[in-house]
Amino acid sequence: MKVYFQHGSTLDRLETDPRFDAGFPAEVVTMYRRRIQQLRASLNERDILQSRALDTRPVPDRGTDFQSIFLCDGMRLVLHLLGPKPRREVAILEIIQVKQPVRRLK
Repeated sequence: MKVYFQHGSTLDRLETDPRFDAGFPAEVVTMYRRRIQQLRASLNERDILQSRALDTRPVPDRGTDFQSIFLCDGMRLVLHLLGPKPRREVAILEIIQVKQPVRRLK
């Protein structure tokens, strides 16, 4: 799939500059780079949505074209799916932190 970034985005630099971390922990940066590679290797939207490793979820209050994929430690990468199906393209928007549900021991 074709992957787009906003012009001058720190997320574009985060992918290409090995020394740049944008203030994120090393494990988040590593998973971010891995996820970008997985997105580029995907043939279409269905590959992304059906991948259990990506743990794709809709982003609340943004519409059906916005999805988030799992990075690590409660961090998710927000994507915008562009264009007509089945040959959609992906715009990388932001990395967000989400609350993890509390697991209760019985």
